[in-house]
Amino acid sequence: MDQPVRFATWVLENAAEAQVMIGDSVYCRGDIKLPPGEPLPEHMSASTLDAIPRIIEYEMTRDTIENQDDLLLEVHPTSVGVYGALEGRHRLRPCYLVCSAGEPYHPFGVSMDLEAFNVWMRTGFAQSEQRDALVTILSNVTQDDRLEIRDTGATQQVTVTDGVAGAQLADIPKVMKLAPFRTFAELEQPESEFIVRIKKGQHGPTVALHEPCGARWELAALASIREYVVNLFVENPSFPAPPVIMS
Repeated sequence: MDQPVRFATWVLENAAEAQVMIGDSVYCRGDIKLPPGEPLPEHMSASTLDAIPRIIEYEMTRDTIENQDDLLLEVHPTSVGVYGALEGRHRLRPCYLVCSAGEPYHPFGVSMDLEAFNVWMRTGFAQSEQRDALVTILSNVTQDDRLEIRDTGATQQVTVTDGVAGAQLADIPKVMKLAPFRTFAELEQPESEFIVRIKKGQHGPTVALHEPCGARWELAALASIREYVVNLFVENPSFPAPPVIMS
C-alpha cells in the first residue's frame, strides 16, 4: 500500500474513532474549534448618559446601525453598553458605544489625618447635611493634649475647640448616611451607611470610614441609570428606548 493510500486510510480510521453515535446524534470525542469569526467594530466611548440617543441617531444616519429594533442596552452601576443583534457563526453582539462614569478611588477602611479626610469628604462626596456636619466637627477637633475620644456605644465623642466655650466634647454618630461620587454625574448619587471611626494616632487624631453595606449602592445606581436612560428616549419619540438589561 503506497503512502497516500495509507495516509487516507489513517485519516478515515481516526475520524471514525473521534465520533460517537448516541441515538440519532453524532458527537465528537475531542475538542473542536470554530474558525475565527469576522472582527467586530471598535466601539465609541462617552462619559455621559446623554450621549446615548445622540450617538445612536448619528450612527443610524451613517447606516452603521441598520435597525434600532436590534439594539440592546446593558446597564452596570458605572457603565452602559449599547449592543446590536447577534451576528456570525460565533453569535457575537457588536458593541457600538460604552458610556463610563469612571471609578473614583475611595479609600474606605483606611485611616488618614483630619486634613486629608476633610478634603476627601468635600471632593469625593455629594453635599448633604450629614457630610457637612461631619466636616465641621472634624475641622475643629483639638490636636493637643486636651484631645479626648470617648465611645458611648451609639456615638463617639471627641474634643473640639469652640471659640466661645473653649474645648468641649462633640458627638460623632457611629453610622452616617453619605453619598460618595460613584456613578454618573448627571444622577443623584446613591447613599450608603458608613461607620465613622476616629482615634488617636502617633502624629495626631486619624479618621477612617468603613462601608458595612458592601455593594448595596449598586442596586440603587442600576435603577437610577435605567430610569434616566429610558426618559432620554421618551423625550425623543422618533427613537423608542431599546430593551434594558441590568447586570
